[in-house]
Amino acid sequence: VTAVQPSADLGISKSESPDPLYSNDSSVYILTIVNNGPSTATNVAVTDTLPADVTFIAASPACSYATGIVTCTIGTLPHGSIASLLVTTKPAASAAGLITNTARVAASEHDPNLANNSAAASTNVIALADLVVTKMATPQPAQSGSPLIYTVRVTNTGPSNATGVILTDTLPAD
Repeated sequence: VTAVQPSADLGISKSESPDPLYSNDSSVYILTIVNNGPSTATNVAVTDTLPADVTFIAASPACSYATGIVTCTIGTLPHGSIASLLVTTKPAASAAGLITNTARVAASEHDPNLANNSAAASTNVIALADLVVTKMATPQPAQSGSPLIYTVRVTNTGPSNATGVILTDTLPAD
């Protein structure tokens, strides 16, 4: 007598909204898990290791977070069934450019197709800097023929670092 080993082909897909994303906005990853069968999958779990420059905000349903890893327990997923998970994150203020996040799904049963057990979503993070320029002249009031000192201050109120900043100060002809 030969025992039949249960087999469940799990698949996962992942998308993110919004894309592109400003560095001070939160985003939602949508993870969709499907059981292509032929057997029911048990102990189904998803792990989503967040990139270093991403902060965890929330996840649902049945998800927990510890040291950069979101773990979601789906439990039993019958053949042909679909489960959805939401993971909300926010990029670090210093993040800019492409951020890629990968999630993986696994179960207790043999999976004949491991190629669809992970999915990645890449998002373009746009750095957002807010530059404020203030200018003061001393002394006040200015006297004709006397030195006049302009003090110009540039402040970045963020949230991202400002790079390649150029200040142009055009002095009056007189």
